[in-house]
Amino acid sequence: MKKSLVFLSIIFLFVQFQNVDAQKKRPVPKSKVLSAREIANKVLPSVVLIITQDENGKPMNQGSGFVYKPGLVVSNLHVFERATNAIVKNVTTGETSRAVEVIAIDALVDICIIRIENTKFAPLPLGDSNSIQTGDEIYVASNPKGLEGTFTKGIISSLRSDLGLFQLDAAISSGSSGGVLLNSKAEAVGIIKSSLVAGQNLNFAIPINKLKLLRNRFRHPIVLAGSCSYPARIEAKLNGAVKRIDETYSFDPISGAKPVVNTITKYDLAGNEIEEISYEEDGSFRNKSVIVFDESGLMVSAIHSFVGELDESVSFNFEDSVKRKIDFRKFSNKLGAFTYNSAGERVELVASFFTSKSKFDSVGREIERTDSNKNGEVESSTRFRYKDDIYGNWIERLEYANYPSVDDRWNLRRATRRSIEYYH
Repeated sequence: MKKSLVFLSIIFLFVQFQNVDAQKKRPVPKSKVLSAREIANKVLPSVVLIITQDENGKPMNQGSGFVYKPGLVVSNLHVFERATNAIVKNVTTGETSRAVEVIAIDALVDICIIRIENTKFAPLPLGDSNSIQTGDEIYVASNPKGLEGTFTKGIISSLRSDLGLFQLDAAISSGSSGGVLLNSKAEAVGIIKSSLVAGQNLNFAIPINKLKLLRNRFRHPIVLAGSCSYPARIEAKLNGAVKRIDETYSFDPISGAKPVVNTITKYDLAGNEIEEISYEEDGSFRNKSVIVFDESGLMVSAIHSFVGELDESVSFNFEDSVKRKIDFRKFSNKLGAFTYNSAGERVELVASFFTSKSKFDSVGREIERTDSNKNGEVESSTRFRYKDDIYGNWIERLEYANYPSVDDRWNLRRATRRSIEYYH
């Protein structure tokens, strides 16, 4: 009996070892690699075309976005520049949905989340952007130049830690902003941000993990995104990452009059004006303002200094800052005597005794201003001529004046010059 038990035990152990050995030799099943077609089929139902509108419902700009939670669409903040409303269109089904409200904003990173009425658009799963490495194969789904549902393939060219962005070689164009960067599992690993026009295939995307860190703290109308995407730097029609502008002017410049320091203005990376110092005509200090903004571009606090007076410090709570951002926007709005159109141009100034109207060039710079009295008679006209730097920002502006009641000549009245420093 004992011999039988020993024999059975040996047989049992032999079988167990055989099973373990077989498990070791059995190949581990590999996760299925999706083809480009499979990835496109999975993700395109989540991609949307965003059409922004002014206060009258007139279309303004187009961009891309994608649904990442039911009823929530993510895109770039700059897609909503000067927008009052927006319509979202699913590029697969053709269904449209009204944008209801802004949920989250990061002006520095350039992310905006909006809520839409339709909660049935398919959400796209998010991947881990920390796993992305240079050389990884990636895909982009967006709407370049309004060509809906465009799908392209490329690789990660570089991890730009200095910019906090992925550099990629997949083809993107104007209108791709806000589109989705995908890995081989059809997961969103980035948000398309921009394309460097001066370079070839120099395209960038925001890592998706930055979206995961975003605070959903808004329940406000779309016009808030339109305001937060229109900081002082863009309002001033400045190109590139302008850091500081030193401005001087001189009257009757032909006579060689000594230039007078006018203002020194500083901007943060998001384009908010964070400091301005003004001077009198004799070069003496007039006043200084230092302003602090949060990541959404909302004003947190301001300190104003005036010659011969104590500093004035002001703090803003969240709701006051939001209200201020919307009420004091310089587009599609009337601020006191000034009227601004949806392009952000000051088209009219109506005061008690005169009216001022302006004309603008193709890039939004004022080229002519006409001042009329209360009877509608033109009292003076001013024409502006510009000289630009390599970024297309003016560094010299000449003002020519004409007074019809005196003569028909245009005389050079004032020359303003700017020294511009950029972020690198």
